[in-house]
Amino acid sequence: MKDLLEWFKNNITTLFAFLGIFLTIYFSIFHIPDYVTEMQDEKIKSVNNSLIENIQELVYNRHKLEIGDLKSMIKGKELKHNVIYPYSIEELIMLTQERFIENKFIPLKERTRLIAALDSIKLKTSTLDTTIISKPKEESKFLSTNILGLLAGLVGVILGVLGILSTSIKLKREKEVSLELDINKREDEIQDTIKNSIEYEKIIEEILSAMNVDFQKASTKHDYGYDFFVNTQRGNYTIEVKYRSQSRNISSRIIHQLIGIMSRLNSRGILITNVDVAQSAKNIIKEYNLVNRENTVSIISGEDKEELKEQLRKLLVT
Repeated sequence: MKDLLEWFKNNITTLFAFLGIFLTIYFSIFHIPDYVTEMQDEKIKSVNNSLIENIQELVYNRHKLEIGDLKSMIKGKELKHNVIYPYSIEELIMLTQERFIENKFIPLKERTRLIAALDSIKLKTSTLDTTIISKPKEESKFLSTNILGLLAGLVGVILGVLGILSTSIKLKREKEVSLELDINKREDEIQDTIKNSIEYEKIIEEILSAMNVDFQKASTKHDYGYDFFVNTQRGNYTIEVKYRSQSRNISSRIIHQLIGIMSRLNSRGILITNVDVAQSAKNIIKEYNLVNRENTVSIISGEDKEELKEQLRKLLVT
């Protein structure tokens, strides 16, 4: 759970970026076209109400109204509001008649006259070319009301794709930078470990020299599997010095190697290290020492020079 929270904390900016991209694409595809369509419908509704009110005013005031006048009024509204009027002239007249019928403030006799006047205009539409007065094709209406929605959706999708590409490139760069930092950090740790290992081994050599014991240092040109071989009155000792970073411990593999060298040199073994010894390695040492009472394996741990010197003295001199 802790690792999950840490991951979320480190990637919260990226998560919100992807969420923003997803919402952009979602609204572009599913909501913007509907919104544009609703806007077009509201425009058409407004145009229709305006046309009906204008016709009502003209007919009520006994103005002579021709089909050409109605066509001009419709065309003017279409140009002004950038829409395609979806109703035929006959349908517009019928809608105007319905509006008169619903208007209870006009006396019934007057309403009858107005409806009759509109009927006479409607009769004239039958003599016209039906292609002129008929309702526009449904395909034209669909294209008119949805072209902006399609364009808006396309722009949203393009922006979303660009956002995904941009975020992916950003993540790739961040990963490369992070990887480079990890490599540099690892290289620094290795260099520090090598440097500290040399210094640690040098401290052991200084301690052995100060104790005036007979010892030989293994050649650095070849890896003999040990660092010092000591001759004392108590016996011979093979000393292996292991400096590790604190994140690592002494594994059973190192103990097996030391035991193999001890057997070859017929000596006791001392492992000197700055870190803990794994439990599996401790078990191997315990079992080995029970069987081999003479040539046992001992562990010296620590980094302080005086403490290391005291532990070595107990094994080699005392």
